[in-house]
Amino acid sequence: MGGPTPFPTPEAVFRKGRSAVLEGFLGQGALYHTADLSERFEVSAGENISRVLGKLSEG
Repeated sequence: MGGPTPFPTPEAVFRKGRSAVLEGFLGQGALYHTADLSERFEVSAGENISRVLGKLSEG
C-alpha cells in the first residue's frame, strides 16, 4: 500500500470512468441533500463538475 500502482490505468480508461462517475453525480438531481449546503454550493459544484467533464472530453 502506498506504492506505485502495479498496473497503471490507461488515460482513456481513466477518462471514461471518471466521466461516468461525474455524470452520475449530475444525474442524481441534487449534489447536496441538506438545504443549507444546497443553497451554498449546489450551483458552483454543478458548474465545477461540468467544467471537469468538458476537460475530460477534450482528451
